[in-house]
Amino acid sequence: MLQECEGERGLAPDAPGKDLADHFRQSYRLNTTVLPKLSWEPGAVVIGVTAQDMYISAFTWNFAFGYREGDRFALLSTARVDPAWSAEPANPDLLRKRLRKAAAQMVGFLYDDYRETAERRSVMFGPVLGIDDLDRLREDY
Repeated sequence: MLQECEGERGLAPDAPGKDLADHFRQSYRLNTTVLPKLSWEPGAVVIGVTAQDMYISAFTWNFAFGYREGDRFALLSTARVDPAWSAEPANPDLLRKRLRKAAAQMVGFLYDDYRETAERRSVMFGPVLGIDDLDRLREDY
């Protein structure tokens, strides 16, 4: 999925998203989608969400609930926060609650410039090493 954006310098060129999508569709048989152009605000924070399991090769972690780069971009994975991942019964409410906590933490890091805390119930607790840590967190700051 590609997203074209309007930047501080005006509109993005007309067709780069379509050209990229076509290239990856034809060359690698990837299912690609170009979304409508998005106005871009200076200082905006972007948090993407994927259902794919994440492994960050730069770390020794077995998986990651999320990853952030710099102070504006993050990616969250729903894979390990989904009860069905660990062969538990489907629980959409629990999945949403866990995802809200993971997203709130990213918003805290990226938007509010918060840092990790040792307070085990704070949504800014870290490091979150497993689903038990995530479940223990409050949803608010």
